[in-house]
Amino acid sequence: MKTDRPGSDYRSFDLPKADPTLCRDACMAEAPCLAFTFVNPGVQGPSARCWLKNRVPDPVASDCCASGVKPQPQVSASAAGVEAGVDRPGMDYRNFDLSAPDPGLCRDACAMDAKCAAFAFVKAGVQGPKPRCWLKERIPAPVKSECCSSGVAPTFETGTDRGGGDIKDFDLLSADPGLCRKACAADASCAAYTYVNPGVQGPSARCWLKGEVPEPTPNECCVSGKRH
Repeated sequence: MKTDRPGSDYRSFDLPKADPTLCRDACMAEAPCLAFTFVNPGVQGPSARCWLKNRVPDPVASDCCASGVKPQPQVSASAAGVEAGVDRPGMDYRNFDLSAPDPGLCRDACAMDAKCAAFAFVKAGVQGPKPRCWLKERIPAPVKSECCSSGVAPTFETGTDRGGGDIKDFDLLSADPGLCRKACAADASCAAYTYVNPGVQGPSARCWLKGEVPEPTPNECCVSGKRH
């Protein structure tokens, strides 16, 4: 409990009472939030304060604070490439009604659009009488939601590491596997890549570019892919 996670803040606010769970619940309710820090009353003002973070800073022992990291939902595929009961809000560039209540139609529309990195299918009756498909130019964080089914473009191998063959690695400005894919596409020597989630190899997401195509291994830390 006596932990601070300084930095990477995108929002802060006073709390009505000195209860760290209020800060935790605020983080759970916001898609950009990956971690939080609750600050005791009397430290940054008379009220307790909550700091929401869009990355996972390193923990630091501190009597002032209580911190935590948002657990990422364990997604289950109801069909190939579809995460049932999961929304991926934000980063949309196109949306449209679907002719049938089939998340696979949205997945296939994403697969056929070179700009699409991820998608979200919304059930009929939520945003109108028909089901709706949202195509996304980047990969938002997954959020549990009964309204939706989501997924990433087939070029992304979610939950997969491709260890070895590295030619370059670097931190990313945001937790978006699409940035790693774009870096690989822009580098003539890159044959494959692996994106590593924030908090695994440091507070930031990390991209590894590879000069060959290593064998894939299951690992929830990562998203990988081959250059196309």
